[in-house]
Amino acid sequence: MTGKNRFAFSSARVYNFFMAKTKYFVLFASFFFLAAAVISIAYAAADKKTEKSYVEISSPADRSIVYVDNVTLKGKIIDGNVKKLMVQGNEAEIGADGSFAATASLSAGKNSVRIRGVDKNGKLLSPTYVRVLRLVYFGDVPVDYWARSNVEQLATLGILTGYPDGTFRPDASINRAELATILAKLKSPGGQKVEISSFPDVPADYWAEPYIEAAVKAKLVTGYPDETFRPTVPIDRVDAIVVLTRFADLPETYNLTTFYKDILPQHWAVSLISAARAAGFLDYIKGDMFEPARLFTRGETCWVLSRTKYVEAKIKDLMDFEKGYEK
Repeated sequence: MTGKNRFAFSSARVYNFFMAKTKYFVLFASFFFLAAAVISIAYAAADKKTEKSYVEISSPADRSIVYVDNVTLKGKIIDGNVKKLMVQGNEAEIGADGSFAATASLSAGKNSVRIRGVDKNGKLLSPTYVRVLRLVYFGDVPVDYWARSNVEQLATLGILTGYPDGTFRPDASINRAELATILAKLKSPGGQKVEISSFPDVPADYWAEPYIEAAVKAKLVTGYPDETFRPTVPIDRVDAIVVLTRFADLPETYNLTTFYKDILPQHWAVSLISAARAAGFLDYIKGDMFEPARLFTRGETCWVLSRTKYVEAKIKDLMDFEKGYEK
């Protein structure tokens, strides 16, 4: 073998040796860093678990639904290193056995009641949260009222509100201005500002004027042939269903199977009534009489609105404990 060939052979052996060692080094380094990462994650998880398990909450349960404006949070500290406990920013009184009770105020809707411990060194620990949904309660809406859940949910969302005396009056009628305002606020929260009112009986300083204008612009409501709006006139069932069907953007239908005995095929609103029934808006009406002239109630308003896609989505979000809460 020539000197040149010996040199080439030796170089090849050195190269192969180096590559083999390098491969083992890379594998070892990869294993080392992977192990370190796993250990770090394990310690982080352990730390996180430790921080979240220093207290046990006995009541209220997480994901509770209540009807009161405050709850008494009860529980027990299970970590001896915790020397102080803050509930909603206020220090809770801790008993000798580690038990505690503290009052937390609730607003209508979603509430994340925060509990945060402080250890013996004064370090704030990671907070724990109890999710509580407070629904608005009305004493004049019985437990078995047919639209109770709809009333509570829409009142909690602020779509309809109660009266200053704390009642809702679900069977009371709703007038044209009130219904126009409810729908306009959902479609156009700020209303429609105009310099001159569209109706002589709705002055510019009338409380519902901007919302009536917005509802008219959205083609949800119209005035009368004499160019008045008559805001305080209670709205009847047929007019209310027409307005709510327009609000829901339901396509007009004409289906003989949806007719009530008192709604003939030539009735001016038959296609909209048919669309409302097909969408389930009228399922609360029992029997085969529609009663078009019957005054529409606040309870009916809640029922039908709850079945429109826009409001239905808001209710779904309200009742979802995985959204809108601190974690």
